[in-house]
This record gives sequence, structure tokens and C-alpha cells, in this order.
Amino acid sequence: MCRELVSFKNMARGCLLPSGRPKYRFVGLFDNDNAGRQAISDVRKTDTSILEFKDVFRLWPVMALSTSLDLEVMRKCFESENEKYKNLDWELEDLLPDSFAEEIINENPAFLYKSHKINDKVHRDWTPDGKAKLNRLARQYGMRKDLEAAISVLRAFWHYLNIKPPDRF
Repeated sequence: MCRELVSFKNMARGCLLPSGRPKYRFVGLFDNDNAGRQAISDVRKTDTSILEFKDVFRLWPVMALSTSLDLEVMRKCFESENEKYKNLDWELEDLLPDSFAEEIINENPAFLYKSHKINDKVHRDWTPDGKAKLNRLARQYGMRKDLEAAISVLRAFWHYLNIKPPDRF
């Protein structure tokens, strides 16, 4: 994903609106785990113009809605709103309701490597088979209410990118 982000970002520089502003903007969303943090570090080494909280983001338990788009203010806002989840890895699948995870764990506990709970949030490290089962369950039985946490992440991105959200979502 890092190479693609750098490539798309470079291509977007050449595709401008009549006003001279870029027509497209590409951002990356990474899990907030060791691999995601390393990927952000690597992409920033590849292209130093890529900045966290502007071009790349980590998924946090609380996707803070800062009143400022200043990167330092945003960083502090994210850290402040997630203080009670400090040291909790967070991945996309952690946004699904606990009921999905509990169903899988009850059916086959070996699909879960380990879990870590801090306050009201639980991060689970799944085996590849566990992730596949979680994906199938979400696709087969997931309803809009089960995806509210993921939808709120999309809403947060509209805020970060200063994009007007659709009238209905």
C-alpha cells in the first residue's frame, strides 16, 4: 500500500483543476498496530512530503474530530481522546460488534490468537482463518447498525479532508 500511495500522490500532482488545485487527493489508512505504525514510518521515509494526520492516518478507537486541521493540534486531539486506550492496538476488524467475535470464539477458540481489553474496547488478534470467518459473518449477517463504527470512520475522513458528506449515508 505504501508504494501505491506514493505513486497515486505523485500522479495527482499532475492532474489539476482549472484553479490549479489538485483534482484528486489520496490518503492512507493503516491499522494502529506494529505493522501499521511501521508502514507509516516507511512511507514517510520514501516520501518526506507525506505527513501523518494529513496524508496518512492510523485507525484509533476514537477517530477524533479536531476543530483545527493543524497537524500538531490534530495529533494532540487524537492522543487526548484516546488516552484511556493507550497501548491498545486497533485494527479495522475491531470496529465490528463483539457479538461477531463471540460467535467465532464460541465456535472455534483456536481462531483467536489473543485479545487485549482496555476500558470498553477490545482488540483481538485473529488467525487468518479467524479473519476470514469474521469477514464471512459480517457479510452474511451484518446490518447497518453493526457497521456504525466503520461508518463513523468514514464520516471522520470527510471532516479531515474537508469534504461535504453525502446528504444521505
